[in-house]
Amino acid sequence: MKNWPEIVFNSHYLTAIEVKKSLEAGDVMGAEEGVEQLIDAMARSDRRAVKSQLARLMKHIIKWKTQVPRRSLSWVRTINNARVEIRYIQEETPSIAKENLLICGNGHSIRLLPKQRKRWKELNLLFHH
Repeated sequence: MKNWPEIVFNSHYLTAIEVKKSLEAGDVMGAEEGVEQLIDAMARSDRRAVKSQLARLMKHIIKWKTQVPRRSLSWVRTINNARVEIRYIQEETPSIAKENLLICGNGHSIRLLPKQRKRWKELNLLFHH
């Protein structure tokens, strides 16, 4: 009998290989247990990733709201990137509840100062053409 929790802890990829080996050996119940352990581990990993991105997002939104003179395009990129990453995880793992991710919606708009707006338009032209 394989130690699935240890295998999953070490590598998701190697877990998939071991599941395949179990199936090839006719150990369907063992393979099923391995798949269940892998699914649980991947869900935990996605939850940790969402928590990390939410913390990053909240930190930069707070900075944006409280440190107006220090606003930068870097903060805009960080905020938008965190939102995109959270949405991606949510799309890949629908079990992560939407109500926990409402902070990522359009409820928090980012307003650029006039000189930042000009620079932002220049950057968009560089990256989108």
